Amino acid sequence: MEKNNEALVSRVAEEVNKIQHSSQPNSVAKTKQTASRKIPDKIVNQIKKCLQKFEKKKEFLNPDLKLTKLAEQFETNTKYLAKVIFEETGKPYKNYIKGLKVEVAKSRIDAEYKFRRYKMDVIAKESGFKTAESFSKCFLQTYGVYPSKYIKKVETEFLKLRDRAY
Repeated sequence: MEKNNEALVSRVAEEVNKIQHSSQPNSVAKTKQTASRKIPDKIVNQIKKCLQKFEKKKEFLNPDLKLTKLAEQFETNTKYLAKVIFEETGKPYKNYIKGLKVEVAKSRIDAEYKFRRYKMDVIAKESGFKTAESFSKCFLQTYGVYPSKYIKKVETEFLKLRDRAY
């Protein structure tokens, strides 16, 4: 009986060893193949053109924008779109969109006196964010200062320039 148990344990160990060695290289190879799969240049160029139009029209200001909807609009799939965005900007899709939104907000704060007078939730919505909190967090991450403090700084500089002009 002891011999049978030893033989059984030995066979189980061999089978486990085979499974580990045979499945690991295959899964690693599959992962490497998938990760290195190249997107055809024609598709990359199509996506780039679509992204340029998308940015120019400021379609990213839609707070309900999703990668799936955008891929549909661009007539591509989400994997290709996300990969092209990452390769072009160095940012994942969500960070790319948030970056565009916060850039618009900063530009408007810099240029528009009336925009600086809005409440933070209005500035957030005008900039494509769903909440003032998400906008403030993104602005802080991008520019190192909360938008409310940035607005105060811009106002102070504006007043100094105005006073010098008179």
